[in-house]
Amino acid sequence: MIEFTSLQQLCNNRLSVCSQLALAKKYRLPLFLHSRAAHEDLVQILREEGFGEDGGRAIGGRGGVVHSFTGSAKEAADYMGFHISINGCSLKTDENLDAVKSIDLQRIMFETDAPWCSMTSTHASRKHVDSLPADLRDLFFHQPRGRKHSFLEGR
Repeated sequence: MIEFTSLQQLCNNRLSVCSQLALAKKYRLPLFLHSRAAHEDLVQILREEGFGEDGGRAIGGRGGVVHSFTGSAKEAADYMGFHISINGCSLKTDENLDAVKSIDLQRIMFETDAPWCSMTSTHASRKHVDSLPADLRDLFFHQPRGRKHSFLEGR
């Protein structure tokens, strides 16, 4: 995960990311990317290191997945050659829903990222869940009485 809060952290994270990209090229490994508040920096590094157009396949990389994507449609398009994984956090706002709709079906992956990124009744995706038949809708938001289905209180 890349998260920059200071210039020193930016330099350290950049070095770490570049080292991991070098290993991915050398050993032909897929990448697992999680970018929080660092999209432009990560995409710039990916492009500089040869992973910008095809997930790095032309230089020995094997693509990979962008985990827990919560960006815009434009940001999704920046990850050419990578699968994009969505979960409940990816469906919070109308902008998020538009981004998910823009992802090619051949590149989209679904994940739970439980218990942190489940859908909630306040997310923009709720209107779509509400349109499901009741037995399916209950899978997302129903908790049987007397039984908790969560690992963490409130999740």
